[in-house]
Amino acid sequence: MNAPDKPAGTIRLRHIAQLTGLSLGTISKVLNGREGVSAENREKVQRAVNDLGFRRWPMMGAAETPLTSATVIAYSFAAFGDTFYDKVLRTMVEEGQRRGLAIDVNLLMLHRFTTEIPEASLFQNGIPEAVIMLGVDHLPVLDQIAAVSCPTLLVNGIDPLMRFDSISPDYFLGGFLATRHLLDLGHREIVHVGTARRMTLDLRRQGFIAALTLAGIPYDPQRHLVDIGLQDFATLDEQELTRQISKRGKLKGTAFSQWPTPWR
Repeated sequence: MNAPDKPAGTIRLRHIAQLTGLSLGTISKVLNGREGVSAENREKVQRAVNDLGFRRWPMMGAAETPLTSATVIAYSFAAFGDTFYDKVLRTMVEEGQRRGLAIDVNLLMLHRFTTEIPEASLFQNGIPEAVIMLGVDHLPVLDQIAAVSCPTLLVNGIDPLMRFDSISPDYFLGGFLATRHLLDLGHREIVHVGTARRMTLDLRRQGFIAALTLAGIPYDPQRHLVDIGLQDFATLDEQELTRQISKRGKLKGTAFSQWPTPWR
């Protein structure tokens, strides 16, 4: 195997694949010490790694001291009974108990324009071992938590700087598919009920717009949008929602795309 000139940029797995003629899957198995690869192919990969000067980022090993606690940070409406966030929150606490992990829940009451977040309001019991953010995408909160540099997981939220591991749905695709479903049913007067107060909600609106556009329906906010603004979704019941839609003269719609529902 003759070693070619080293690539000018960062060396990738594809460069090893080009040199060895092996698949990316096979190379990944070798680099991760997994089974299912012949001794001959392992040797090929190792020679290519040496010839190219390939270096992997250090792997994060297991924590020397297992975590004993974690702080869940969520907005105050997560405390309302029978809500989406309430159910997720309860599951986190129950799973933590099952695994011997103490879960400290901290509910935030913040105005959307709040820029100064005191550390004491985020961590009422001191700096935590680990943080789980539930439904958080308020940038000042994200910045403050990122500065702590402890293990952090973002659940159902967005960090535009992508600093955290995250478990979230595809908000844009959700809005797109929901609208596409209504279009497939024959609806053409569809009204989107939501707000741009959070990035996650605005992405759903963008998915709604994309589905309309693909169907040849020009998006007109006067015709297709009911923006409920800063209304607290946890207290926005069906009667209030109907009143707001009626007040805006949008009851001509034959279908409604509601993101989020009053409890989400």
